[in-house]
Amino acid sequence: MADCARAYTPPYDCTPCIARDLRLRRGDLLQVMGETELWYYVRKRTLKNKGTLTEERGYVPKHFVRRVCNLKAEPWFFESITKRIEAKRCLLRQENGEGAFMVWRSKENPQYYLSVRNGEAARHYKIVEVGQLFYLVPRRAFHTLCELVDAYSQDQGGLCVRLNEPCVTVKRQWYEQWEVQRSSLRRVERLGSGEFGEVWSGVWNSNMEVAIKEFRAMDSDVLNEIRILTKLSHCRVLKLYGVCTMDMPFCIITELMRNGSLHRFLRGKSSKPIKS
Repeated sequence: MADCARAYTPPYDCTPCIARDLRLRRGDLLQVMGETELWYYVRKRTLKNKGTLTEERGYVPKHFVRRVCNLKAEPWFFESITKRIEAKRCLLRQENGEGAFMVWRSKENPQYYLSVRNGEAARHYKIVEVGQLFYLVPRRAFHTLCELVDAYSQDQGGLCVRLNEPCVTVKRQWYEQWEVQRSSLRRVERLGSGEFGEVWSGVWNSNMEVAIKEFRAMDSDVLNEIRILTKLSHCRVLKLYGVCTMDMPFCIITELMRNGSLHRFLRGKSSKPIKS
């Protein structure tokens, strides 16, 4: 038998057939202490009328009880995640491996999603909720999200990969509030390139001209540049609009300098000499 701290409850009253079985009532809370192929060995605590707490232990058939699902207590439920781009960002961190997963709820509609890491991509599955059932496909429905996760952790069942470990909880990065959708950017003309990457003129949200500075890697120098730009606010200082850090290439979106770099401008014909 394997020790565990899972909690289950019977959906109906149950009269024991033999002495070692427990008498169960609908709503009883059972803590699983161990299990065999077909049975759970559980502990049931009951509060009597006089305030005394009694404890009973015994066996219950696995098919008769359902897992109690407390989402906020589950390591795979990410209450703070409300968008696919946020789920993808977390799953693709280097701390997570193949099959890392999470369940989250959309901010736009009351819909649960299962997101799974598959190689260098994140796959998202909508969890359909009908009545008191949850499913990815109708032929495989479950009474709770916990049961759904347990099932796909044991059997791939049509997913891109079998669920492995819950996504690692990582402290929110300070620059994530600046994240923008890469699909909202359109590159227009390459302005320059170097060891770090390339700089493009482009359009953001279909109506704003911007500069898109692309990087081959997100190193400390890039993070330091972003950090400095977030702290500066002046009409004569380049304005930061956002960043793209979800996939390669990483980029910074800033105000577009119409005359190019200061060095190029000073060397150009349009610059004026300073009178002494």
